[in-house]
Amino acid sequence: MTDTTPKQCRVCRKPFNAYPLGEKNGFELEACRVCGSVMVNPEVTDAEREEFFGMVEPQITHIPQHAREVERLKGILLKIEPNPAGKTFLDVGSQYGYAVTAAKALGMKAQGVEKHEHFITFLHEKYENGAETFLHKTAQALAAENNGQKFDFIYSTENFGMETEPESFAQAIADLLAPKGKLYIHEPDGNHFNLPRQFVNWEIAYPPINFVYYSKKGMTALLARHGLAVRKKLFSWRPFMRLVVTKK
Repeated sequence: MTDTTPKQCRVCRKPFNAYPLGEKNGFELEACRVCGSVMVNPEVTDAEREEFFGMVEPQITHIPQHAREVERLKGILLKIEPNPAGKTFLDVGSQYGYAVTAAKALGMKAQGVEKHEHFITFLHEKYENGAETFLHKTAQALAAENNGQKFDFIYSTENFGMETEPESFAQAIADLLAPKGKLYIHEPDGNHFNLPRQFVNWEIAYPPINFVYYSKKGMTALLARHGLAVRKKLFSWRPFMRLVVTKK
């Protein structure tokens, strides 16, 4: 069997000495002993993930009590940006559209990008002016348009762990963020103190839907390579990281 373990950690870029954490859905899970991030072996490709979505045919509907979720997100946004009115807001990976809805309710000029067909269909059907508010493209594509557009607030939840091109994704966010803008990252934490004893029992870890489980140390290293700095780490009992990030 060919050894596909990388010689360099894909997250922190240090020499990779794999710490095995078991197998799930046909993928080996390996942790980096330097930064603590966990990744699958072999790497997942976009084609493999899209093939998986094609097999399961996800049907997207509003979550129960989604109005309450919007209120919860409004509280998070206000904690990070106490004066939101008039600020520009971008949700990268809009999914159900609740972050954009919360931002608009706070007076922000909000829009989102979403690359998955099943989510974009839901967003365009369920929201007034959905096609104008939610663009069917990646953050990388939006940044590449090079029209000088910058955002005061960028919101990203559970994107990095599903991103096959994390370097270009992080650079796109850096390019789209205004000089004094704020980025909020909500992401599964692969090195959290409250993880299950057996990593493979963590319900969040589910390749090929997601395939990299960043530690805070690993995420900080990735962001730093693209001129972004973690300014605040918000506490979470659940195994997620909640980071407030700005440009260096």
